Amino acid sequence: MKPIHLAVLAILAGASTAQAQTFATGPIYGGPTQTTGICTLYNAGTVSVSLASADIRDQNGNVPTATTGCPVTLVPGAACRITLALPATGLAYACEAAAGAPSSLRGSFSLENSTGVVLNSQPLR
Repeated sequence: MKPIHLAVLAILAGASTAQAQTFATGPIYGGPTQTTGICTLYNAGTVSVSLASADIRDQNGNVPTATTGCPVTLVPGAACRITLALPATGLAYACEAAAGAPSSLRGSFSLENSTGVVLNSQPLR
């Protein structure tokens, strides 16, 4: 092989593409009085985190239309929320977020009743 080809191969072998890390909760159910799902994301690091996606999903994998306050980039120390008004279907829900790696993204997902009482919650892992 010619030296130029070897140099190109060496450069390509060392190149890597950024991978997104997925953070999620398992599905949780708050009972028949659950009315709101709230997914809170927090950047616990010292550099900005790029969010590739952030969704609340039902137990069937569907992504209902939610209200999001999450920007594409979460600066250090910043938090954002995704809120979903839950239909009275009795389904379990989960929160899932994908962020650029390595990531210091943290978060939690909770289901509340109409008075804001947390019925069930789980951290993103």
